[in-house]
Amino acid sequence: MFVNSQDIPKLEEKLVSLSEVDEQAVDQAIRSFEPKDLPEFSLGDKLKQIRDTFHAKDYEGIESNLKRDGSDWAKAQLATLSKMSPTSLKVTHRQLMNGSQMSFSKIFTMEYRLTQRFVNDKDFHEGCRAILIDKDRNPKWDPARLEDVTEKTLDHYFEPLPHNEDLRILNSAPKL
Repeated sequence: MFVNSQDIPKLEEKLVSLSEVDEQAVDQAIRSFEPKDLPEFSLGDKLKQIRDTFHAKDYEGIESNLKRDGSDWAKAQLATLSKMSPTSLKVTHRQLMNGSQMSFSKIFTMEYRLTQRFVNDKDFHEGCRAILIDKDRNPKWDPARLEDVTEKTLDHYFEPLPHNEDLRILNSAPKL
């Protein structure tokens, strides 16, 4: 189902005013806001190529798939990805692979760990320098090559934070 963002306030009003709150009533309310004529999905003709390319057990597999593809689209993706931090590319791939198998609360904990680790990472600061401060758009990643990003480095991003600093998710709202 899809609802245009400008219709969300009206949808919220309709949902709040429902006399019966069951799955069918909610579904019907949402469907009443679905646009009749949706534009064609902009990536529709690329979905198979995207799936074939990015469905890989590791980031190196993605790069290999892009090189093997050889299309203009694949070359453009390679050009974009080649500018990114090798560490970030590998961490992000692991994040997506792990997250697809996790509960919502475990995903939040993982995401929090990653934010804390990235904000203290030299590549984050180097990226900010290259884009926002010096604006030379020429970051010096450390390590500079994918093959130099070790499993130990990747594991560090996903390990529990020290000193009991991990995100704690409450099971219920605190009593005031």
